[in-house]
Amino acid sequence: MHHLKVLPTKYKAELGIKSTTLIANILQGDITDLQLVQLALETLTNIMTYDVDSDEEQSDLLENSTIQFTKLYIKNKEHVHAILELILKTDFNVRHAAIQFLTALVTNCTEELQRIILDTGPEGFSKVFDLLEDKHEVIQHDAVVLLQHLIGSNPDVQVLIVIKYGFQYILDIIVSKQSVDEDLTVEDCLSLLLTLFQNNSKNQLYFCQSFCVRYLFDAFELSLTRETRWSTQKVTNVHLLLQIIRTVVSPKNSIKNIRTCQHLLKQYGKDRKTITRGNI
Repeated sequence: MHHLKVLPTKYKAELGIKSTTLIANILQGDITDLQLVQLALETLTNIMTYDVDSDEEQSDLLENSTIQFTKLYIKNKEHVHAILELILKTDFNVRHAAIQFLTALVTNCTEELQRIILDTGPEGFSKVFDLLEDKHEVIQHDAVVLLQHLIGSNPDVQVLIVIKYGFQYILDIIVSKQSVDEDLTVEDCLSLLLTLFQNNSKNQLYFCQSFCVRYLFDAFELSLTRETRWSTQKVTNVHLLLQIIRTVVSPKNSIKNIRTCQHLLKQYGKDRKTITRGNI
């Protein structure tokens, strides 16, 4: 299995044709050999990941083949269910490899994966969301990236996620970071919030009405004023924060939503002034 994992890019198509189903069956069989499971996941990820560094002719071939191999893999829904179980494994390496493979699948065939996971019932997305509470930052970060791909461009999934989990999981990660404006995971969390707002007025309104914006501003407040020069990461994170605010008051929204969100933002500003004066 190790030799398959490290095969050169030019053999990727042949490897995918001959071994995708065989390796998938390994993950549905006896998974007590954790090292074998990890190698199987990493090999499948390699097969289904588009290599942007390939030459132009080979690049087009590989881009098409990665999607075809993904469709071959997910044709059997049980293959996807097996990965959803593996992301909960206590072994760090297996869990990490499973998340990266699931991200590759979702990237290649987003709508199909959304349907398959929705068909598993509430526990499907629950397994992914539970990763946000993982103590390992790399797992937490990869889970946020996975969710971005998983919920994008599907208002039904976006609303389902918010109804089931709210925004608290994501906000807790942001608030937990000691330097929110310098953190890459915070950038991904803010991007995830924006994804939840894409053409989704229900989520935008709920975000404002549940006072989530307070968490964001409070998390950024001290860091916005203590430095005269900002790092690139800080500029990126603050820009995303402003995009979130701009999205909830966008002219594209209904007048009712705009006025409600504007009122709540204005009220938050008044509350902050009152608190500031009280501390003087």
